[in-house]
Amino acid sequence: MESVLQYVSEGFFGEVPETVHEKAVHLMRLLVADHPFVDGNKRTALRTVVVFYMLNGYLFDYGDEIRALLHRFATDEAAVDIQTAVIYFRACARRN
Repeated sequence: MESVLQYVSEGFFGEVPETVHEKAVHLMRLLVADHPFVDGNKRTALRTVVVFYMLNGYLFDYGDEIRALLHRFATDEAAVDIQTAVIYFRACARRN
């Protein structure tokens, strides 16, 4: 968990997520793909992203597509196009 939060706030190897949407995507990606819990990683990742957006002044109003994205992060993280995920997150996020 510590490495997930460190990446979102500071990045690794010169790569730092800059926007709130990039940070949210990487938060979800790392919580799902790194399997920090025995069970419930996808549910935890989704709820964490919802709270992350809320703490940053956004409402994350996601659709059914989020299930496919969570599944892809869990089964084949490298196949996920991060920029497409960022665009999707940006479209789902509304300022409160």
